[in-house]
Amino acid sequence: MGIYTGDSISNLTRIAHQDDRYLPGHYARAKFDAQDGKIYKIAVDGALDDSGFVTLAVTPSSRAILSASFDEEAVNVMVAAEAGYSFRLDASTNLAQWEPLGTWLNTNGTLRFTDPKAASSKRRFFRAYALP
Repeated sequence: MGIYTGDSISNLTRIAHQDDRYLPGHYARAKFDAQDGKIYKIAVDGALDDSGFVTLAVTPSSRAILSASFDEEAVNVMVAAEAGYSFRLDASTNLAQWEPLGTWLNTNGTLRFTDPKAASSKRRFFRAYALP
């Protein structure tokens, strides 16, 4: 799993990462201090085409945790953050063109979205950000 900034795959700067492929039963976790107004890309991949769950969380200090689980039918994305904020979720296959998936008001601390298009994509990136 990696957290990046940048506007294209060839121009990414890694902000944080963690590789858990050698730790059976463990989860990858990357922490970083997000900056207001900055867009971050999160890439998650299974070693040797393995699958599993990804969780993203946002803490009340305007941090958000983005996670995703995937199977052969869809990707389920979850944003955990302080309740009362609206979030926008976008998806991309190349980090250049982004498709808005929706905007939601977080009423209880957790937003969930199922993306059926992700199962048919070789590569799919998600970004979530709080709206003013």
